[in-house]
Amino acid sequence: MTQPLTRRAFVEWHELPGLLAGSVSGHAPRLRRIVGARRAGRYGVLLAFSSGALAFGPRELPAALLGHLLLCGLGLALGNRAARLRPRAYLRLSAWPVTLPLLLAAVLRLVPGTGSELAWVALIAGHALLWRGLRSGLHGPPRS
Repeated sequence: MTQPLTRRAFVEWHELPGLLAGSVSGHAPRLRRIVGARRAGRYGVLLAFSSGALAFGPRELPAALLGHLLLCGLGLALGNRAARLRPRAYLRLSAWPVTLPLLLAAVLRLVPGTGSELAWVALIAGHALLWRGLRSGLHGPPRS
């Protein structure tokens, strides 16, 4: 007897690097996994918040959170046609692709003479990566 394939309902720790890479590259199955799996939003918010705290610092973090929410609103208004996500799912997904650029900005912030300008560029770049990934939709490119 073969067991039917069961769908895993929860994101597991070992999946996080693949989901981060998939969110940056716009990999449709990984984006669907982020949207549909339990705990994906919690992990994404935890990763994005901690990388944002490292990149921006405690003084600019509230402004960065507001900027993130404004970019999410802009993305919902303009670029959500292909994916057709609800606002909560879009917010859950938007935390993932900003994490890696913000971590890179946090590392580069250690270089003397760099400020938080690079972190703002990283935040905008993360949203641009999300918009690029959602432009083709969550179902990938059309089959020929």
